[in-house]
This record gives sequence, structure tokens and C-alpha cells, in this order.
Amino acid sequence: MKLSVFWFRRDLRLEDNTALNQALSSGLPVLPIFIFDQNIIEELPRDDARISFIYDRLQLINRELNKKESSLKIFKGQPVRVWENIISNYEIDQVFINRDYEPYALQRDTEIRAMLSKKGIKTVECKDQVIFEGSEILKNDGSPYSVYTPYKKRWLQRWGQHPPQPVNLTDYSRFLPSRYPFPALSEIGFHTSQIKV
Repeated sequence: MKLSVFWFRRDLRLEDNTALNQALSSGLPVLPIFIFDQNIIEELPRDDARISFIYDRLQLINRELNKKESSLKIFKGQPVRVWENIISNYEIDQVFINRDYEPYALQRDTEIRAMLSKKGIKTVECKDQVIFEGSEILKNDGSPYSVYTPYKKRWLQRWGQHPPQPVNLTDYSRFLPSRYPFPALSEIGFHTSQIKV
């Protein structure tokens, strides 16, 4: 059975999630996944507050998906290796992600997008984390602003012309029916932080 995959990253929410909404509108069942990226987490302290926060959000998402007879598939590893595993186990038509702007994420996403493309899998990237991307607010000559006040004026002008609208989930029934086991935090190599985020 062909399906779409939605990859949760910085967007740990079901509401107002652009790429997730697009995935659910794709007409195919949607497999929601999250990858604990070893390139990021291997150097972190075992009680890292960020990991505890992420884990708590993932549990919340999984509980909501369980109400709809679905679940979140959690992976841990090098993202390219994880995607190789996913591709070998599922017939994927498209992968939906919200764009990430960090240097490591840009490199990772380029590598994974190329790998998916070689397998005939389309990657759909959406703007979700920002209101306007860098290339959307430019001077009349097409160059970026170097002074804040003119940038702010152009930003507010664009906002007035194109205010963003919230994105609401179209159809929860499009999530792939599943009951994947949800790993304990210790299985990922961490324990709960005493610092609450």
C-alpha cells in the first residue's frame, strides 16, 4: 500500500502544522514519524532538558494519534540509515517536512532529499517555522536589507498584504492505522531532566 510520510522535527504539534496538513490532504494514508538524530543527541547529557521536553511532546502527540487508531513511529539513529530502513519497509509516495533553517538541518535534508529522489520518492517542503523566509523580504533591487528600519517597514507591508492564516487538520482518518510501541526514554539513552522546560 502506498503511503505518505510526515516527519516531525521542530514542529511537535498536530495543530497549525503546514506540512502535516498537506500530508493529510495527499489522499494517501499518512505515517507520522520522529527520528532521535544521533548526530544531535549523542553528545548531550543523559538528563538533557530539551530531550525531556521533546519526549513529553511526542508522548502527547502519540496519545492524540491513539485516539484516532494511529500512532507515532519513533526511530533513533543516523537519519540517512533510518530513512534507508523506512524505505525498505514501506511503499512511500511522498515525504512531507516543514523546512528547517539550521546549517546541520539544511545539509541533512539535502542528503535525504537526494536519497529519496533516487528512489522516486518526492519530498514536499513547507514553510511553517517562520512568517516570511529570507528571500520573501528584499529591497526593490532584490538584495537583502542591511538596516533594520526599512526591513521592518517592508515586513509590515508584506504582513498587511498577506497575513498568514492558521492551518487546521483536514482529516485525522488519513493517519495510517497502527499501534507502534512507544519507547521509554531510557531506551533512547536518556532519563527525565529535573529542569522543566
